[in-house]
Amino acid sequence: MNKSILLIGICFLLLAGCRQQQADLPRLVELDSLIAVAPDSAAALLEAIPSDSLTTPENLAYHALLLTQAKYKAYLPFGEGALDTINMAAWYYNDGHNLEKNTRSILY
Repeated sequence: MNKSILLIGICFLLLAGCRQQQADLPRLVELDSLIAVAPDSAAALLEAIPSDSLTTPENLAYHALLLTQAKYKAYLPFGEGALDTINMAAWYYNDGHNLEKNTRSILY
């Protein structure tokens, strides 16, 4: 009996964790992983994403975070408006609903 309750609890936690990640576009999640191995390619792909495909504030903030991070790691110039880009992500994640992205946005 205890094992079945434990199994149900674990399944519930796994489903809750998966639900939290669904708000991000899958393409952004893939590019997040690419930044570690090829930040220049990730930056180019992030810049190629049409802004009208980023329909939610969460996706806009995540895109801004990833673009800043990729450019920083690839030593690419930021240009005008770079501070506005990362500030958008920092303001969005400032409420603490995603501590990992909040920390990353503050760091970059």
